[in-house]
Amino acid sequence: MEKMVYSFWHPGKDIKALRDDLVQNLGPKLKAQAGVHGVQINIADEFLDVPGGLQPMFRQQPSVQGIFNIWVDTSFWRQPLEQLLAQHVAGFHGYSVVESKPLVNTQRSAQPGQRLDALSQIVFLEKPEAMEHQAWLADWLNRHTRVAIDTQSTFGYVQNVVLRPLTPNAPATHGIIEELFPFEAFTSPHAFYDAVGDEETLKRHFKAMMDSCASFIDRDRMDIIHTSQYII
Repeated sequence: MEKMVYSFWHPGKDIKALRDDLVQNLGPKLKAQAGVHGVQINIADEFLDVPGGLQPMFRQQPSVQGIFNIWVDTSFWRQPLEQLLAQHVAGFHGYSVVESKPLVNTQRSAQPGQRLDALSQIVFLEKPEAMEHQAWLADWLNRHTRVAIDTQSTFGYVQNVVLRPLTPNAPATHGIIEELFPFEAFTSPHAFYDAVGDEETLKRHFKAMMDSCASFIDRDRMDIIHTSQYII
């Protein structure tokens, strides 16, 4: 089985209307296509319109509004899927990825098409120019994974290593991350860094995470968006 990740954007459309169209109409159409085993839609919808919430970081233009995760027999037969995407969003970029789940979500679930009660943080990574690709992968996947789990309140962690772009002119991207947090983490650093009521733990976890990220992440080569997750 192969996993494809498509980032998408549709500026100017009401975000609730866009979310409803993607989840209620496009998602089931994608899921019904031959060779498709699963569809997940993440979108920065109205639930993320909260005062004091985390701010996104955008490298790509137009700014990414969400992603489609699509599990298929093979990306070779992706044309009908991309034709459906083109009917519902203004634009998209696609990648073939290898998925790893160092932290599987066993804590929270939602009915198909319903929002998961969580903050889903999506990160697009491009390795620093000076790092060799295999060294970058080892630093991210082998060393940083433990730090990320130990210093944050995540209950789900998905690492997607990008194999190749699937669409023309897709921005250079080497890794795509999804992290699930309690929704309180969207507005509370203490909740984000698993340090509720403990200022010293917050400082320690924040420093450990920032120091770890600095070794393999170029902040000028990344996008961070905060989304709601919908499994079709």
